[in-house]
Amino acid sequence: MKTIYKLILIATLVFLVGWQTNKANMILTESVHIDKVGERIAFISSKFIDTPYMARTMKGSPDDKEELVINLDGMDCFTFLDYVEALRLSVRVDNFIENLKKVRYFNGEVNYAKRKHFFTDWVSGENNTVRDITSGLPGATTVEKIINRKSDKTNCLKNVPQTMRMVNYIPGNQVSKDVIKLLQTGDYIGIYSDKQGLDVTHTGIFIKNKKGEFFRNT
Repeated sequence: MKTIYKLILIATLVFLVGWQTNKANMILTESVHIDKVGERIAFISSKFIDTPYMARTMKGSPDDKEELVINLDGMDCFTFLDYVEALRLSVRVDNFIENLKKVRYFNGEVNYAKRKHFFTDWVSGENNTVRDITSGLPGATTVEKIINRKSDKTNCLKNVPQTMRMVNYIPGNQVSKDVIKLLQTGDYIGIYSDKQGLDVTHTGIFIKNKKGEFFRNT
């Protein structure tokens, strides 16, 4: 089993050589000394500023085998957070690959049905690397939603279970200066959706520096 694992890992690393490895190594080398989590996230995410937005980079569907995609040259708002969080947890490229699996999939299992398709998937289940602090912020409210369930009660995503969740969010008219003061650099943010079956429509990272407060996203 160990031999098979090593062969798979080597094959993955060979696939990355000459394409993404140098960029991942550079980011990890430059960020490994940053101890504060928020500052590390801010630094890593800054390396993707001006990276082109690219939709549908994932490979897999209910009918096709899922493949682990690593594309640091084009990403959407969800894969942007995947890469930043996986790099934040890593010190080497092989760490990054394994951490990306854990961040992107439940139990690190590369499978379409196990993919964390929704933002609240990041804080559901076990072995999460992040936690939801929304309920502790001023103006926060909670709504019960059935994630992945459309108004006609069918699935938004085929072969992905419908899940009842309590979704915490802050209404737009409640996002005050007091709320912003409590946010910290490196906080992951989701823009709440009132549509049935969805939790958020967009994601990004909160950055606070000498120039002000920013929502870094793709």
